[in-house]
Amino acid sequence: MANGNTSLYDAIVYALYYFRGTAGRRAIVLLSDGEDTSSAIPFRDALEYARRSGVVIYPVGLDVGSFGSVRSHLGDLAQETGGRAFFIKKVEELADVYEVIEKELRNQYLLAYGSDRPAQAGEYRTVEVKLARSGLKARTIRGYYP
Repeated sequence: MANGNTSLYDAIVYALYYFRGTAGRRAIVLLSDGEDTSSAIPFRDALEYARRSGVVIYPVGLDVGSFGSVRSHLGDLAQETGGRAFFIKKVEELADVYEVIEKELRNQYLLAYGSDRPAQAGEYRTVEVKLARSGLKARTIRGYYP
């Protein structure tokens, strides 16, 4: 078992920084117990950086409790970036999770639209995708900055 400090939020921002200027689909699979004990960057700032990055984050929480901020933070990272959070108890479950993530990444579609409304400085625009067929679900980013 690893001991010591974990700077999870710093690591997320650092990883996202290296995606800048990279074209194409970009995703991070984050395997963690979710605990952050020593980041200089607070969670809300890391989440905002993730929101602006355009990189999908798939957090995989290993042996994370049922409630609390750890589960919530990992879920928020996924939801805000268009990813999906997974919570598992044992390492043996990882192969199945990675298979689901791979399938999702291979079955993505790009939707684009143009807005007549001029962009305001610092404005965050929410996105809602509705499907005509029932029983299907679209996972999207929660919004974007124009």
